[in-house]
Amino acid sequence: MVNIHTFIHSSIFLIILLPLSGCFEMEQIIELEENGGMRFALHYAIPETHTAAFTQFHQATRQWQGENPNDTWLLNKQAVHRQFPKPMFESTDYQVYSKAGKKHIRIAGTAKSASSALLSGAVGDFKLETLENGDQRLELALPTLSQSASLSAEERQALLKAAEGLSVKLIIQTPAAVKTTNGQKNGEKKVTWTFGPGQAADPGQLPPSLFVTY
Repeated sequence: MVNIHTFIHSSIFLIILLPLSGCFEMEQIIELEENGGMRFALHYAIPETHTAAFTQFHQATRQWQGENPNDTWLLNKQAVHRQFPKPMFESTDYQVYSKAGKKHIRIAGTAKSASSALLSGAVGDFKLETLENGDQRLELALPTLSQSASLSAEERQALLKAAEGLSVKLIIQTPAAVKTTNGQKNGEKKVTWTFGPGQAADPGQLPPSLFVTY
């Protein structure tokens, strides 16, 4: 069952609850290969002026989840390799650089078994299953209104305010032609979901899940 814990843990929405204003960008790419393997990439762009606060938020989130608060894997190369451990992930590249007033974090890697990598939760709470007709379905469940019911009206407004400059994008590349999806098809084997400012932090504006079958 998806709950607020797994919602925050999901890679694609890791910064949705960031209690800061400003222009935050996040892009996640997952490429499923014909041989059963997978490539993935994550890109975060955070205003330089908010880096310290972002780190504090990440630490508080990990502590709330019962994890090591000092293992802030987004800003620590060693922690990144622990987040994407071998032999499940065969290679992981980590880069941090500054450009145009923002700190950019890029993480990219490969996995020999896409199903095992996705099941691990390291790249998000995805579910990959084989349907009765033989099709494959990749799905990422999203939070519902009931799961955010514990937020007060003031907290909800603060959350929406914090997400005013937030942009989140997920791109999935499938090994076969896409048959059904609730995302935007970009060619025969690629699907994109984009959530603009405010939308990503409001469950009322999100579908129950993001999915693609192929």
